[in-house]
Amino acid sequence: MSRVHANFKEFFYSKGGLYFGASGGSSDNSRLFTITQNSIPSSTAEVRKQNRMLLDLFLNTGALPPDSVAINVFVAGHGTRSLEVLSEVLMDGGATDFPLETQTPDSSISFVAERYGANVITGMNSRVLQFGIYCARNGLKLPNITRVLHGGEQFCDEQLGIFSKVFNSEVKVCGVYGSSEAGVFAVRQPYEKWYSVQEDSMIVEVVDENGNVVDEGSEGRLVLTNTLKRSLPMIRFDTGDLARATPSYHNGFECLGPAPSTISCRFGELLVSAKDVEEGVGSYLVRMLGTCLYQIMSRGNEESDSHVTLAIYSVLPAEETMIEVESECIRRMKVLFSEKSMVTEIDVKWVEDGGLYRIPASHKLRAFVKL
Repeated sequence: MSRVHANFKEFFYSKGGLYFGASGGSSDNSRLFTITQNSIPSSTAEVRKQNRMLLDLFLNTGALPPDSVAINVFVAGHGTRSLEVLSEVLMDGGATDFPLETQTPDSSISFVAERYGANVITGMNSRVLQFGIYCARNGLKLPNITRVLHGGEQFCDEQLGIFSKVFNSEVKVCGVYGSSEAGVFAVRQPYEKWYSVQEDSMIVEVVDENGNVVDEGSEGRLVLTNTLKRSLPMIRFDTGDLARATPSYHNGFECLGPAPSTISCRFGELLVSAKDVEEGVGSYLVRMLGTCLYQIMSRGNEESDSHVTLAIYSVLPAEETMIEVESECIRRMKVLFSEKSMVTEIDVKWVEDGGLYRIPASHKLRAFVKL
């Protein structure tokens, strides 16, 4: 922590003011800010420096090949700067960047990818997966795409299988991690548990309920300290996520998802039509859903409720189709979870396509799936 002290000690002698403000992020914690005449230009320089460190992390881990052509479908606007930040990092790395954002139609993304030979696609996991399913349905193959750089929950094996069919057969899927307050600062290579962190700008700790650092391999809340930023400091900031501490020689962490007391987990946002179900796609997605939920349940949180509510967004027009998929969901969930003796009952709620369905706060373990 000596680096933190060295970077922040000037605050005690600053002529500017100090104030606490809400973070606006996932954990809703207060943060300490400084007001000085140089705060804005200083912040810009710090962000640029941190982005450069992120680029080095991408290059060192192989997440971004040299001279790439990248399609960026991260979210833009409404305070979410993922698209702008990733575009800046990509261009700093010499990549040709196409910032198409989330709402771009799949057909347009496919056109740009084919026309310009894109080898990288970046975006939230649900959006990238939606594009992969679109390609599979329409018989499209984009063999030039060798990297998927995504944010959000990790893909399960069935989802990764879609990418290997529609993209390059040896495509590497790398996950990035960040927050509204910290930006993107970590990357996970394919089939690794641990996220690698920007060592020169971020200290990652996994702490217990008393704020003490847990032992190697133990679980706790993920807190961050940015050793670079002085204009907008971040000292032991609670991300709202659970994590497992890595071995001491590895500056990283294993993310386990949102803490039960903060926000709900969402697994897979998939859109399935009645025709897809008739062709057998529905059962395939049900199996994939079971795999995802089984992975989260197998962590064995003894404090979790034994009752799980599964909320399904349905746009299936035929009532008999709904019943068929619902029955298959319940059957597979009961088979999977009875092996662990962790779930005694499962509710499947059909919700009209549209707004977010919220499960009651009394349910500590929550899953949202869109079929």
